[in-house]
Amino acid sequence: MQARLADIAELTMGSAPSSRAGGDARFVQIKDLRPGRRSLVAGLPPAVDRASPIQRGDVLLAARGDPAPVAMADEEIWGAFPTADIYLIRARRQMADAGYVLAFLRSPRAQSALREATGGTLLPRISKKALDELEIELPPLERQRQIGALALLFDQRAALLERRLDAERRWRDQLLNQLIQAS
Repeated sequence: MQARLADIAELTMGSAPSSRAGGDARFVQIKDLRPGRRSLVAGLPPAVDRASPIQRGDVLLAARGDPAPVAMADEEIWGAFPTADIYLIRARRQMADAGYVLAFLRSPRAQSALREATGGTLLPRISKKALDELEIELPPLERQRQIGALALLFDQRAALLERRLDAERRWRDQLLNQLIQAS
């Protein structure tokens, strides 16, 4: 079965943080879609009605980039708000598994469709209309859960490998620094 993404999920655009100083609301930018390398911006809570804090199970899709970065919200960013260059995708649980939606949006087919729907010349971006209309293949919900769980396991493995690589780099730098100092 196929469906439009807008039929199986709530899609909202993020909003820009206020330029006024102060506020304890946190904002997720495109660069923050990779765990372990985050530096969330603080500001006043968004004043637009569509603003929705990120929740467990939300999928975040960058409106720019090729391929368009997509990530599952984790504990570190729950309660934060997506910025204007990020779409918040909240799957309707009775119709779609969030992990499956994540896996689908990463697929070559979805990325190709999103690339074709990108408009603008200076800073090309995926339009909300194109995202709403994106056709998604929907296997039975149990199969979606299996695919989604596998996608999340791969994400966890990738995060572990990144942490290990970071630790190896720190160890390398410390060792080389000690060797240079001893010379």
